[in-house]
Amino acid sequence: MLNCTKGCLFDVVNDMTEHNDISSLYPEIVHNMSVALKQYILGFYSNDEIGENACPHNITEECACWMAHYYWNGFFGPYQFFNIYDNSTPFSNLKFGKIAALYLGLFHCAIKTLLVLLCFERDARPLYISLLKFFILLP
Repeated sequence: MLNCTKGCLFDVVNDMTEHNDISSLYPEIVHNMSVALKQYILGFYSNDEIGENACPHNITEECACWMAHYYWNGFFGPYQFFNIYDNSTPFSNLKFGKIAALYLGLFHCAIKTLLVLLCFERDARPLYISLLKFFILLP
């Protein structure tokens, strides 16, 4: 198991499964990417609102999975009440909820794309920094 808490660097052309960390060979790239990531993190929105799950209390599966199955026609979407209209029923305005789920999915894809672009180092083609662990470990 690799320890990438300080960032790992992989040659994804020759090591597509990212098993060989070569960050010790390119410490400057790892440092530059870590600095850039810390700058981006400063602009991240941190939600301080506490929501209420829209799932029944007696379900045995994860709420997100239950909502995907019963509300979002198999797609991942919000699984908490919207406070925009009222909390009496989950997603009282279902059309708005589906649009919000779409935007959430697009935002998720945009972040993944940004991460790939951010991790590309022009001077070290075809090397990429794998800093995904930073995103996973964020509070």
